[in-house]
Amino acid sequence: MSRRVHIITVGASLIANAARDGALKSVRKAQRVDEMEEALRVGEVNRSEMHKELVAYIRQKGDLASAELSSMSDLLERYKIDMAYLLYTDTEVGEACSRALETYLREREVEVVRRKIEGYTDERAFSKIGLGNLAKEVNALIKKHKKVDRVYVCATGGFKPEAAMVTIIAYLTGAPVYYRHESFLMRVAIPPLPIEWHPKVMERYKDALMELINRDVPVEEFHKRFGEAIAREMRDDYMLIEEEADCYRLLPIGRLLYHAMFQI
Repeated sequence: MSRRVHIITVGASLIANAARDGALKSVRKAQRVDEMEEALRVGEVNRSEMHKELVAYIRQKGDLASAELSSMSDLLERYKIDMAYLLYTDTEVGEACSRALETYLREREVEVVRRKIEGYTDERAFSKIGLGNLAKEVNALIKKHKKVDRVYVCATGGFKPEAAMVTIIAYLTGAPVYYRHESFLMRVAIPPLPIEWHPKVMERYKDALMELINRDVPVEEFHKRFGEAIAREMRDDYMLIEEEADCYRLLPIGRLLYHAMFQI
């Protein structure tokens, strides 16, 4: 039986809103998201108590509690979410927000799966690894469900680059995207556009991707076999590879391109 599966990016709005409204008694000093991240990391916060406070805050505020819930509120009311994937960052705040959302959604009779996205520890990891891992996960989930289920992508939560990346992957896989801007009173749906991976790009890097998918390739060997221009484009223009320890290795976007190219 076809289900309505929603892939949801989780940001930090829940914990930020709860702190602003004075709902987090478990956090004594920290008020900003970065301060709460540090407090959680060093063990200054009772995680169990914070979880209870966040869930209670959601029950009290409803769809105003977080950006994700504001986007889904009418869908939840009309029982149009059968299953939800919560994609959260590998941060303490991401863990706390996703756990609270999971508890609440299960109370609303939604099947929930949380998926941690690695690569959000610093700026370099975010741009080269985190966004690529997010794209890979969204692509894999849409591919997994699209043949049988109706798949939707909620791109409200998280940073703007995350929303952009998720929207692009949804376009490429033919899944509709929705979000709710903080000043809007209704959910905005973005229909999938008929775009595809550029065939010239895929053909140009095909041989290099086939080699890199199995092993890191020494820089000198790569240049001899595929050329320095290919290396420069793949590294600097498209962030498909990175150089490390005198070798080129695939970044998450490079792996995603490989899987898209060969339908694996």
